[in-house]
Amino acid sequence: MAVHRKPGKLVPLAAALSVLAAAAVGGYALAGHHATGLADSRAPETVNLANTAGASGQRMTVTACLASGKLTRISVAAAAKCPARSAPLHWTAQAGPAGASGEHMTVTACLASGKLTRISVAAAAKCPAWSAPLHWTAQASPAGVSGRYMTVTACLASGKLTRISVAAAAAKCPAWSTLFQWPAQSGPAPSPSPLSSPSSSSSPSPDSPPSTVPATSSSPSTNSPSPVPATTSPSPVQTTASPSPTPTSTSPASWAWCSSAPFGQWTTPDGRFDLYNNEWNTSGNPGPQTICGNSESDWQAVSNQRAGNVAVLTAPQVQIPYNNSNGYPLSDFSTLSSSYAEDMHAVTGTDAEAMYDLWLNNLNKEVMFWVDDHGQTPAGSVVATTTFSGATWDLWQSGSGYWAFVREGNASSGTVDLLAGLQYLESRGDLVSTDKLWQVNFGWEICSTAGAPETFTVSNYSVDSTPSS
Repeated sequence: MAVHRKPGKLVPLAAALSVLAAAAVGGYALAGHHATGLADSRAPETVNLANTAGASGQRMTVTACLASGKLTRISVAAAAKCPARSAPLHWTAQAGPAGASGEHMTVTACLASGKLTRISVAAAAKCPAWSAPLHWTAQASPAGVSGRYMTVTACLASGKLTRISVAAAAAKCPAWSTLFQWPAQSGPAPSPSPLSSPSSSSSPSPDSPPSTVPATSSSPSTNSPSPVPATTSPSPVQTTASPSPTPTSTSPASWAWCSSAPFGQWTTPDGRFDLYNNEWNTSGNPGPQTICGNSESDWQAVSNQRAGNVAVLTAPQVQIPYNNSNGYPLSDFSTLSSSYAEDMHAVTGTDAEAMYDLWLNNLNKEVMFWVDDHGQTPAGSVVATTTFSGATWDLWQSGSGYWAFVREGNASSGTVDLLAGLQYLESRGDLVSTDKLWQVNFGWEICSTAGAPETFTVSNYSVDSTPSS
């Protein structure tokens, strides 16, 4: 039996962002993120900007921090103070509702608590009283080189921006969204105060807007996107080792997105989830792995890890952060359950498990739910046995920050009441109601694929929770 070994932290794209922070232009395409705001995967310091935008029509410099394809700490009051792992950007916008913009496309949005919502090019965004309306010009076409300025590209759909990038190549947008670009400058803004005249970074060359544009989002809140309905999962079934992996195409033409980058990351079309390649154990010299997906419920990872290895090398997964990675106290959750269907096409020599991985208190506590185990053993020892979600679970514990519920009997599909497990830990005194749930992940921890490519697939996945994200 392989001994389960944990990574110190799950920090998406940490290495890449240290490079991005020093880059002036291009070369680092970064995926978008959250459903209702442009939120960072780390816990940002946000500023309530509802009353700081200035008089309508007044020009101002908008500052923000770019990391993992997301904009955070968006401000018009003072230059954003960006963490070392992110890159400061700024561009020019106007306060107030948009007016006629000639041949330019005018992007309107509502700014509150450091986030942009109700982003639209179809009609001026109708902003709640607690937010400030802003607008700026953009072009509906792929980005070109803009000299010493950065061209920011993004995909706009349902009032949200995703796949935000400063790379030389424009973001590749799904068919149901529209590609936009606008110029910005890298580095801190020269002045956080409103500008009296447009800067060169705020005046893209004219371009005709597309004949149709997405409608303004009707979502009224940055913190409460509509939950993704959980689908009814079939009854859990026993998994058996198959003689050989099922061939599945990893051609980019077969999927909306593919990546062989160790920390490749992509936001699913609904904006609520990320797919993450997560070859985290670089010191263990993991083998090649390619992740591809169309959505949170339709994705795969093809992994080739050396035979006989017993340490976790990779953990491809689908992620959902809560409250823009600030987390919510456990006491805020009235529901938290998830349905899944997966197949690791296990062969003799496969050493891996399908699991939920929940992080609390900014990666300081970890709670796992193992549902389909082939050769793995959690860290620590069994300290209790309990039942929920129609199954019996052995609770493993290591130290004061790691717990793993291991299902008795593998199930490659089913529904798990994650909140029941967390509340059980509360009843034992392992967790408290003020602990903040930071992230819910689902995927596999992979040690070995017997030295040959193995296809790990997810054909159904949903998270039903209140709050939803």
